[in-house]
Amino acid sequence: MELRDCFIKKKSEIQIAKDEIMDNIMKQQGMYDMYYLGCIGTIETLVNYIDKDYSITFLKGLVETKETSETIKKLANDLIKKYSKEPKFEL
Repeated sequence: MELRDCFIKKKSEIQIAKDEIMDNIMKQQGMYDMYYLGCIGTIETLVNYIDKDYSITFLKGLVETKETSETIKKLANDLIKKYSKEPKFEL
């Protein structure tokens, strides 16, 4: 027995099934989309007032997340294209 097995409790088959069912419900209800839509709104605020490069990096991470729907990925990709084209002005 490894030390890791003593401290990390493994999930049972029932717990794994519950997690999978909840994940499917969240996807069907659009909860992930609502969360990511809020993230995109925050990113737009960051781009306009703070740092465009950081915001574009965050959007790229959002596009690569497996839970992200195609609608959110398209919106994020459109914003990446838009913000990448705009010149960044620094004071």
